[in-house]
Amino acid sequence: MLLAAGSGERDEHRGDELGVGELADVRQRASGAAALADASRDDGTGCWPSAATIARKANISDRTVRRVIARLEAEGQVVVHRGGGRTGSTNSYTVVTGDRDPQPRTECHP
Repeated sequence: MLLAAGSGERDEHRGDELGVGELADVRQRASGAAALADASRDDGTGCWPSAATIARKANISDRTVRRVIARLEAEGQVVVHRGGGRTGSTNSYTVVTGDRDPQPRTECHP
């Protein structure tokens, strides 16, 4: 993303000025994506940090982590491998890079 100096910041993809809420959302998504990428292998796989770990690394709340991951998933930037839905089950994530197919895979983690 390219942000221009001046009275407002601009999103290069949309070409218009971002509001305060939108700018915060962009920064939160970038921080969340960076935290996931930091925890993954170079190809984007092998990533299963807890929400608390992502929150700490991205400097956002646990609730914001859930919202950011949902948004990244909807945008196709992250594939979420659900941990089975029971309390305490671990989700794993694949950070989609230009080098790999973004289709979900079954992964087994300790």
